[in-house]
Amino acid sequence: MFKSKPVFGIGIREFRNQCSDEKYSKIKSISSYKRCSSHPHHIYLEVLSETGLIVFSFLIFFLLACFLKSLIFIKNSIKKNFLYDKSEFLVFLSFLLVCLTVFFPVKASGSFYSNFYGSFIWYNMSMLVAYLQVLKKNYN
Repeated sequence: MFKSKPVFGIGIREFRNQCSDEKYSKIKSISSYKRCSSHPHHIYLEVLSETGLIVFSFLIFFLLACFLKSLIFIKNSIKKNFLYDKSEFLVFLSFLLVCLTVFFPVKASGSFYSNFYGSFIWYNMSMLVAYLQVLKKNYN
């Protein structure tokens, strides 16, 4: 599906409609009989197939920026011994660890654009960014 529309993708939540198309029935796979589902069960493949390279590049840039800023903040706060409120810092670390495990590239996942799993992802990412902003403001 990604090869058919690599730039903009096939459309959000269109995987379930497109996977039963005849042109995808010749895919060589051990489990080709169960290849058609509601989503690809992998965040990066879902973003690539449904929204294309443009949205995928924005997502990767956003994730890398968040994780790099988090790591830089952790490094600086440990170096300068800024850990005055350890509970606040531990909450930040918990959101960071959850986001790292959710976006770990080699694992199956739920749908990125719909259902509870998607809301879980966006909630954790927003809390990570918010905590990063608050902690940077408090420690600077």
